[in-house]
Amino acid sequence: MSYLVDGMPEGDPRRAFYEKRLGSYDLVFAILDTVDKNAPQLRESAYAEIYEADDEVFQSSFFDWLFSRGEAQKLLDIEVPGIVAYLQRKAATSLKHADLLWQYFSKRESFYEAACVLRDLATSDFDLLLDKRIEYLSRARSFCNCFCPIGKRQAMNDLLQRVQEEMDVALIQNDVLARITADKRISETKMKDLVSQINGNLVPMSDVCANKMQLHFVFILFFLPFLSLIRSFYLQNS
Repeated sequence: MSYLVDGMPEGDPRRAFYEKRLGSYDLVFAILDTVDKNAPQLRESAYAEIYEADDEVFQSSFFDWLFSRGEAQKLLDIEVPGIVAYLQRKAATSLKHADLLWQYFSKRESFYEAACVLRDLATSDFDLLLDKRIEYLSRARSFCNCFCPIGKRQAMNDLLQRVQEEMDVALIQNDVLARITADKRISETKMKDLVSQINGNLVPMSDVCANKMQLHFVFILFFLPFLSLIRSFYLQNS
């Protein structure tokens, strides 16, 4: 199991032993496949034996097998100790597993854990467009307003504050994106460059203030409509 936890590093001497075990597991999965096709009435009892197994590597391989068969949603119904650790490990590099992880927590009303996963997704390096990141933050904010045990209330409030701050920045970023794509004065080449920078990872406010993304003129465009309001307010109160 330590080989899986360590990320299955290349050249690791444990790999040969791991692959040998996988060969044995493949025989079991071939039998399960036969049961599914020819004796579906035995399916539940066969799967129950797997869930009760104390071999974490086997269970992990079984979860991979279900996933490879397009039966990933069945992972949400599995109640074994190793399923959360499996999803957490896979979520580090697989968006589909990460989505399953927050859904797994949500289904069991573990809203704080679900919100944490969603926030991590929104700020992750996965190849996600801005609107998807905003969707994740919105879901996380909703979960932060759900019931949680008293012992987690402060942590939930802290998480809600962070999520809200990131949502505020993401919405400004989204408004900037909309203004850029609607501005006919920007050349096609510059447009593609700006959109590629904005329509993806959330922009840290520190980066914006330091102009690391060279968006100073874009923010001028964004705040320009407010200048007339400020001027009117000043004239009315002068």
